[in-house]
Amino acid sequence: MHMPSRPSRRVACQTRCILDHEGVVYSGVIENVSLSGTLVKLQDLPPGIRPGDTCGLLVCDNPDVPHLMHSCRVIRLDLPHIGLELLELGC
Repeated sequence: MHMPSRPSRRVACQTRCILDHEGVVYSGVIENVSLSGTLVKLQDLPPGIRPGDTCGLLVCDNPDVPHLMHSCRVIRLDLPHIGLELLELGC
């Protein structure tokens, strides 16, 4: 079966991040990123999170350091990975 190509190329990385879901933060690592989204490996998956939920993504491992929070939508869950669509950068 032919799979359509992705609209943008993924770039592999290993960047620490924090996912904010409903005010609770979770540590993780961004494993790849594209113009439209990212794949994050989380240490702990937020309870009750499901595709369609919105969350914030902080590209940093310290929430007390000022950085831009990116607005995201959960598009895929594949433990321990979570696929995120980037909605708004630096919100």
